[in-house]
Amino acid sequence: MITKLFPQALLFLILLSSFVGCLSSAKYNEFTKSINFSGLADYNIKEVQITGNDVKAANAEELETLSQIVLESELSERGFNRVSAKSDFYWVVIWDKSASFSPNVTDSINGPRVELNRADDPGGNFAVRWHLTLQAYNAADDALFWEKKLPNLFEAIELAEWRIQASVERGIKNFPLRVEVDPNLPSIE
Repeated sequence: MITKLFPQALLFLILLSSFVGCLSSAKYNEFTKSINFSGLADYNIKEVQITGNDVKAANAEELETLSQIVLESELSERGFNRVSAKSDFYWVVIWDKSASFSPNVTDSINGPRVELNRADDPGGNFAVRWHLTLQAYNAADDALFWEKKLPNLFEAIELAEWRIQASVERGIKNFPLRVEVDPNLPSIE
């Protein structure tokens, strides 16, 4: 009986995994509107907002400083220049400390194994956690054109330099490289 059902079950699993593979999201789904990306070269970091309950001043300073350092490093690698005055676009970084239920083990910056180990803890899924939102705005019209939300990154008591760095790096991961227009090419406009 079991040997008769095995080929059908195997076929079902293969079809199911193929279907789930097709559900993966697009690479650049963080864009919220169309923008002439080749016109973006210079940026600044307008602000790093720290919100939530009982945020210590030292923690807020560490989040702000490291967020700016990591964001600047990542954008520099992509070919963008940080300026202090007139920029083509600007960033707003939002760290929020709030209580949440974490149903998805892939949200955590600690990795799924750590989160799965907490599954037996009855209160392990509900905790005060840090959430990160990165937003890029077109400086010409202050319009949001790119946004990445990362909920449930790590529990508030786990705040550490490497977690902040890894969180910002994960957030900016899909932001594209700078596009430089070749002046020798004809314009399509």
